[in-house]
Amino acid sequence: MDRRRAGLMIVDRRHAGLMIVDRRRAGLMIVGRRRAGLMIVLLVLVAAVVAPRLVGRQVLGTPVAATIPGAPGIGDCLLDAPSSTHGVVSGEGKALYQNVRTGPCSGSRFGEVVAVLPQGLSAKPVRVADDDGVFSFEDPNRAVCTTAMARYLDRSAGVDVWRSSIVFESVLLQPTDLQQRFGQNWVACGVFVGGRTGAVLDYAGTVRDSLRSGLAPDASLDAIPDCLSSTSYFVQHPVDCAEPHPVEAFGQILTHHPSTTELSLGATCATVIGVATGMSDPTAAGQLQITAMAVHRASDGTFAPGLSTQDELGTATCVVISKTRQLNGSLVGLGDGPVPWARG
Repeated sequence: MDRRRAGLMIVDRRHAGLMIVDRRRAGLMIVGRRRAGLMIVLLVLVAAVVAPRLVGRQVLGTPVAATIPGAPGIGDCLLDAPSSTHGVVSGEGKALYQNVRTGPCSGSRFGEVVAVLPQGLSAKPVRVADDDGVFSFEDPNRAVCTTAMARYLDRSAGVDVWRSSIVFESVLLQPTDLQQRFGQNWVACGVFVGGRTGAVLDYAGTVRDSLRSGLAPDASLDAIPDCLSSTSYFVQHPVDCAEPHPVEAFGQILTHHPSTTELSLGATCATVIGVATGMSDPTAAGQLQITAMAVHRASDGTFAPGLSTQDELGTATCVVISKTRQLNGSLVGLGDGPVPWARG
């Protein structure tokens, strides 16, 4: 091979080297374009994440106004337990009402709505003085609700009947803060069932007309033992029937009907105790005394012992009193078993 051709080959190699350099530059250009593309994709992703946070996330759909529930209706149920130790009016004259969830009656409930006062919150407590010049506040809604509760329970019935030693109490309900902001001004009157221990009892039936029928709203409430610490109505308080006690109560009755007498109270009380205990001799050979303890409101508003048919709130309690020693168990369903005498 001659040198010229060899020289041409050298030139070609140089050209080849230039081609290699050009290919490398082209490769760099391709890499650069890829990096630029990746940067653009990353910027788009970051914008998709950050932008909604800056301007707010858009939610598709049609806006619908929230529904604010109105006042409950008569016969609606209290779905939550109200406070059993609620005040009516504070010392500063502010009505103390409760917020309790209400709704249609289904299953167990803690009470029922007996009346609704559409503008009840507008009726403010009034300051009054008693005979001794002591001032206090009275809530006009309280009297209205008490009357409504009596009507709902049918206290206007004729001769009353013994019922289990449960207590019907009234509670005044008010709208929630949200309901009040939307102009609701009502007060609802409720009735709930309480035991002597102060507990609010749930039940499955209804208290409507229960004073007329003499039946508890739920049969389970009739089986609650009711033992008391003393034979005196004015100092006795509920105790656990497993603890020593001298008295067990078996029912209460309203005594306002003109035909009510101490003799009739005693006779019907004995029947109630005979059925509840199942004892063939409820006096346990004279060791137990059956009596109807009656009380009524005196002229000064306090309760006094004795029967009075002039007081619509007068009551009698059917009790068994241990004359010789204390009991440490309930007599309910005892039958002819041994009397649960306390030791000592």
